[in-house]
Amino acid sequence: MSDAQHFADIILRYANYSSQAVYQNRTLVSTFAGDNCYFGLGSAQAGWNYTRSLVRAGGKEIYLMPAIFIDPNSFASMTWFDGLFNWDSAWPVEGGALTTARDETWMSKLGTRGYMAAISPLFFTYYGPNSYNKDWIYVSACFRMI
Repeated sequence: MSDAQHFADIILRYANYSSQAVYQNRTLVSTFAGDNCYFGLGSAQAGWNYTRSLVRAGGKEIYLMPAIFIDPNSFASMTWFDGLFNWDSAWPVEGGALTTARDETWMSKLGTRGYMAAISPLFFTYYGPNSYNKDWIYVSACFRMI
């Protein structure tokens, strides 16, 4: 749970900066793979609820919009986020042309909660064999048009 306190402290440190994104009068917080953030507790639900309580105790509220990588059919049963960031919306995941089909599915499954799409003209990763050992280039819509 010390990770949650550390994270809450970071949020509170930067919440009043003019450059901090704010949505609905709350500090916008996003993560990569937020569904894996348990903060030492048994689930993302417990971890994020605890983190929210720490930020609230510091006088701020968050609008949590993490990237998650699970079946959109699960969204309705999850109450720990305010909206979601669709990391894979910037490029075709299954090959072929980029369409709005994934965006439309996510938005329909989120209902009234927020949705944030990714935009990426070029994205690549390189991690050597002593790390994640991946070397990927994500095909973007910009390169499809050329």
